[in-house]
Amino acid sequence: MTSLEKYNPKNDRDYSDPYIDKEEWREEPIRHKYVHGGFHGTTVKFALYFPEKEAYKNRFFQRLAPVQGDEDAAQYFENGAEIAFAISVGSYFVESNMGGFSPDPSLIWKASAQVAEYSKVVSERLYGKHRTYGYVYGGSGGSFKTLGCITHTENVWDGAVPIVSGSNAAMPNNFTVRVHVKRILENKLPSIVDAIEPGSTHAMEDGLTGEEKEALNELIHMGFPPKTIFALDLIGSGALPVLAPAIGMMDPSYYSDFWNVPGYLGYDKAGSAYKARAQFPTKIKAVHFPSVDQQISAESFSGIDDAWKSLLKDLGNNNHLQLEAYPEAPAYIGEGAVLKIQSGAAEGEMVPIGSFKDAILSVGASLDQPALLETLAKLSIGDDVVLDNSDYLASQTYHRHNLPPFDDGHTPWNELFRDAQGNPKYPQRNLPFSVTAGLMRGSGGVTDPGDFQCKTIIVGCLMDESAFPWQQDWNRQKIESKHSDDTNRLWYVENAMHGDAENEYDKLHVVSYMEVVNQALLDLSDWVESGTVPAESFSYTIEKGQVVFPERANKRKGLQPSIHLTADGSKRAEISVNQPVKLVAEIELPEGTGELLYAAFDLDQSGAFSTPAELVFLNDTKTLAKVGITHAYPESGTYFPVLLVQSGREGERTHPFVRIKNLARVRVVVSD
Repeated sequence: MTSLEKYNPKNDRDYSDPYIDKEEWREEPIRHKYVHGGFHGTTVKFALYFPEKEAYKNRFFQRLAPVQGDEDAAQYFENGAEIAFAISVGSYFVESNMGGFSPDPSLIWKASAQVAEYSKVVSERLYGKHRTYGYVYGGSGGSFKTLGCITHTENVWDGAVPIVSGSNAAMPNNFTVRVHVKRILENKLPSIVDAIEPGSTHAMEDGLTGEEKEALNELIHMGFPPKTIFALDLIGSGALPVLAPAIGMMDPSYYSDFWNVPGYLGYDKAGSAYKARAQFPTKIKAVHFPSVDQQISAESFSGIDDAWKSLLKDLGNNNHLQLEAYPEAPAYIGEGAVLKIQSGAAEGEMVPIGSFKDAILSVGASLDQPALLETLAKLSIGDDVVLDNSDYLASQTYHRHNLPPFDDGHTPWNELFRDAQGNPKYPQRNLPFSVTAGLMRGSGGVTDPGDFQCKTIIVGCLMDESAFPWQQDWNRQKIESKHSDDTNRLWYVENAMHGDAENEYDKLHVVSYMEVVNQALLDLSDWVESGTVPAESFSYTIEKGQVVFPERANKRKGLQPSIHLTADGSKRAEISVNQPVKLVAEIELPEGTGELLYAAFDLDQSGAFSTPAELVFLNDTKTLAKVGITHAYPESGTYFPVLLVQSGREGERTHPFVRIKNLARVRVVVSD
């Protein structure tokens, strides 16, 4: 199917027999009618959540999870916050399993469209005949699916909100570069993080070797936000352990070439990759098979950042193998490495490693989980095996050898990996297809978004470690190049990372972006239904892979307040024990996007923000304010006071789901 061959769900007789197997009123997370069902003769299931009739506003919000397979995923995530938001603003909420796991990506948009259309039938039964407006949204892999759905269908949805959406070259490259850097710079990260924090007295590059400087430059120039380096240990490998085997399947000779062909990092026998390589033979000492009675809670893999972990759900919580021997210093045998089976019933097959410590190996996720379960069932005590991290190490520089087309808007790749004449600096795979584009299409996405008619609001995050911020602009440029009228917005969120869980990361560095997503859904609805034009797109430029933007909110636009915070007039204050430091901030909100509502300091690194700060307004619209406090520290040390600010469209009546946040940090050095 090409992008011009639109799918009309009303013409597909394969979905002519829907059923409902549960319909009931529920009180949690908010009173609603729950309707569950599917389509006979298919694998498609759905869950619908309807508000009471007097609250209904003739619209629905449809969530597309990053990974298909669970129509009830939203129930388990953040205590059903997305459901509660939709119901509280008079919309019904739609989710499906998108047909479950399938090698055919068209099932994603077919299933999603069929569920959307049938939800309208149910809504007419509940509320009477009416025009139902529909809005589809999703983050990360769900954003690929969102763009895929509105591209491949017609007359299903009226608008879309793609969230933290990578480009068509994002997978696996955004993961490979950060995992490579984490290995190279592991012992230097504390110094680099300190250099990035406000008020630092040294540069990130100080004390780095040539290879380390090259790796750091590659990471940042490709688009990884420097402010997010503090979280490299927290974010780990992401989905790369799952994607790495896919590289080998789609490009079978790559892993061999990496170690044997000049121009690849692994060919250098004195290089860091070769030194980190491990191929350790041993035997299986004990086997603990997966148990369906010990399934992982769905709550643990329903968010944007960890949805890929749903692939683990059939393994159980206590799956592991015990080996007879193991390397004394297995520094890089762990998540991403594999156990190669050398004898027994599973000879020739591989088991992905989730973790490895003291001869105990937990099993990792696989894109082909049924086949993995079959392999595990064949394992026996005494089987010969090899612990091998060769392929995983090789995957970490794949981004150098599979460059996007020169003219496809991937400027950072061109700047980093091509010479002045535009020729690649490293050997290229020269495949008849792009592995990166294949991974995107396989997840339901489109490699050239914009061939659709509905309005869109893109939400991106300026500390996004998995969908680099400039890639939101890549999507924006693609969409707007195909539309002559005003149909798209891009709103960046400062100090927000990829994951959508409220407390997923350090609250002293990161704010949630879901409040911006929720406001985007409301503003998109108003744009479509009443013609109310939303706030302007964020204002920015892109320089060497980084999104550069004005400090002040009225110049940068979007929805978020800006904060200019100082300690004794600077980003760094040096004081003595019990000497007061003056913390002052000027806060600005783009005009027309609401009011400043709340400010509070965290002074002790607890994340509690237990010191309220009074907003002193400097204009009548309550979009410009100052706050100021003094504080003395009783002990010496380095402190990072943080100011948290909230804004809202309806003043103090603003619903918690749309109170938009930002924060700012300064450094205070206290000496005896």
